[in-house]
Amino acid sequence: MYADLRDAVDPDPARARANFRVALKLAGAFVALLWLVQVVVSGPEVDAGLLGVRPHDWTGLIGIFTAPLVHANWAHLFGNSLPLV
Repeated sequence: MYADLRDAVDPDPARARANFRVALKLAGAFVALLWLVQVVVSGPEVDAGLLGVRPHDWTGLIGIFTAPLVHANWAHLFGNSLPLV
């Protein structure tokens, strides 16, 4: 009936370091994705509106997933990247 609290009280340092490395890699990969999207969107003849949510249009549903990746400008992207790194 007693819960085993050893992991919560005395965590394994090696496991904690491994988890931290995974978290850093995921955050870095997400920031890299944000910058990649900005590079693509800032290119010539690219309509960033295609990645946004468009109401009353089935193809606009993709924007639910892509709109958070699009930023207004480089300063906006830089400001959002700092907290993630």
